[in-house]
Amino acid sequence: MIEAETVIERRRLRRRLTAWRLAAVVLAVFVIALVMAGNQQLAGSGSFLPHIARVSVSGLITDDQKMLELLDKVGKSSQVRAVILDINSPGGTTTGGEAMYDAIRRLAEKKPVVAVCGTLATPPPISSRSPPTASSSTATPSPARSASSSNGPTSRSSCARSG
Repeated sequence: MIEAETVIERRRLRRRLTAWRLAAVVLAVFVIALVMAGNQQLAGSGSFLPHIARVSVSGLITDDQKMLELLDKVGKSSQVRAVILDINSPGGTTTGGEAMYDAIRRLAEKKPVVAVCGTLATPPPISSRSPPTASSSTATPSPARSASSSNGPTSRSSCARSG
């Protein structure tokens, strides 16, 4: 027969073991949540490791403040080492194109920028910034393409001109 003290000791050990298991599970959930929060913030201080940011530009290019803020945030992040612009756009407004152009140029001054053009990569309407010339009347580069293909050694473009 098992003595009363042995039963009581087993219950104490079981409670201690349960408490440690619960603490381990809570700690594991906290660490996983912290890592996931770091991955969700593209350029925030929550990103722990250096990485290459991929920014998707899709749909109409308009004066989108969220996109402009994202590009500025990526440029300010010390953890982002380079940027891939994934462009799949049918074009957009002149104002939006110029704002995107300026934001990408500011970003390209700080970090290497590569543009990858998807199925659609149509430029926004031509503005006063890039007047058409006789040699470029058939194909005018988009602001995103121009920003990513500067003469500097840190920018590259994989967008091919069709014209």
